Amino acid sequence: MDGEAKREALERLRVLRLHGRDAEGMDLARRLLSEAKAAGDAELAAEASHRLGDFLWELFRHREAWESYQEALAGWPSGSGAGELRPMLTRSCLAALAARLDRPEAADLAERLRAELPPDPAADAERTWLAHILKNLGTLRMRGTKPAEALPLLTRALALLEGCAAPDELEIASGALLLSKALRRAGRARAAAGLLDRALEIRRRLLGEGHPYVGFCEHQLGEACLESGDFDGARKHLSRALEILERALGPAHPCVSVELSALATVEIISGQEAQALSLAQRALDADVAFFGPEHPEVAGNLQLLAMVHAKGGRPAAAAPLWLRAVKVLAPLYRTRARDLVHCTNNLWVTLRAQGKHDEILAVARGLLTGWEGDAAMDPELLANVWIGESEVWFRRDRPQKAEKLLRRALSAMEKHLGPNAPHLDPILHNLAAVLRTMGRGSEAAELEKRRARLKVRDN
Repeated sequence: MDGEAKREALERLRVLRLHGRDAEGMDLARRLLSEAKAAGDAELAAEASHRLGDFLWELFRHREAWESYQEALAGWPSGSGAGELRPMLTRSCLAALAARLDRPEAADLAERLRAELPPDPAADAERTWLAHILKNLGTLRMRGTKPAEALPLLTRALALLEGCAAPDELEIASGALLLSKALRRAGRARAAAGLLDRALEIRRRLLGEGHPYVGFCEHQLGEACLESGDFDGARKHLSRALEILERALGPAHPCVSVELSALATVEIISGQEAQALSLAQRALDADVAFFGPEHPEVAGNLQLLAMVHAKGGRPAAAAPLWLRAVKVLAPLYRTRARDLVHCTNNLWVTLRAQGKHDEILAVARGLLTGWEGDAAMDPELLANVWIGESEVWFRRDRPQKAEKLLRRALSAMEKHLGPNAPHLDPILHNLAAVLRTMGRGSEAAELEKRRARLKVRDN
């Protein structure tokens, strides 16, 4: 393949990606990769592997995408891509995908990349590569615990794209949409709205009203309305997004599930339980049809449907859903600890409401068997399981066992958060109640005084 043919093939892949024609792009990238390998062209093979990873990711074939990016990274010749930006872009895709796959190395990969970020390049191709690296890092920040750190990364990414000698409007729309999301999370709704309107105008004009990427803009408009308390506006935009995406992608697609769950959330907040229940069930059904019943991606909608049942006073319907979510997420305890704390808390509540204390103990012991002894275990998650177990023993007039578990939970949380953390309050409350039943009122009183000091500090 001569130089002109290579450039044409790579440009075709770029256009397919920007237009969301991912199945077509995947097939073309596979053919290009095969040809590059047959010709012994290592740099083109690495480029094709990277592009293949992009298309596989968009098609939700995440593990295959991971393998393709790894192949690209191993294949980049030394010095390929000006300033090593192409291999760096591949590494940034691996970092972002690691987070999506709940791989613990995601944070370390991202930190190393941030330390290596170069100055702004001059050439359009290199500016676009660096913008994509910054977008991947910004996405990671929004997904993690430091969303404010996404703003400078995404602001710089958009500026790089806008500063190209020949700016690509679809690239700019993608950068503007991502930055608008970060601005909304930072409470800057007005600035976010301007960028979102800009992205929507570009995509409508260049892609057409019924394109999935227009649906993604409608989704963000719906989220913005929901955040401002405009439920009618949220329904309007989210319903429009659902209509576009369902027509373009089919009813059992993850993007359709996202719209159904977002609409269910609107109905939950506005008190429309019947509508929320139907939408949440459809969202879960779509995820199960696409991913399978045990895939981590179904956990979110299991929790949503459980929450609708719980709010409707149906703990018997909610508990099995919380339990399914716990079982799906339990193997990912290192990266999904916050989700597991939420699920186990709600599972304990719904099981207690039904008097199913034996089931609480069985679940708690099963989780602890897999987790205890792991030095990387999240202390708050461990403490949450011990608290759930302790409440069963307390109700069964076994205060000594309850005390032992609560003191373990307290010790773990103190080491994790310090002795004055507000999160210690429920443990101190439960422990004081246990001590009183054992006739140790003075010790209980000291714990209540400590709780009062924590509340003063927190205020």
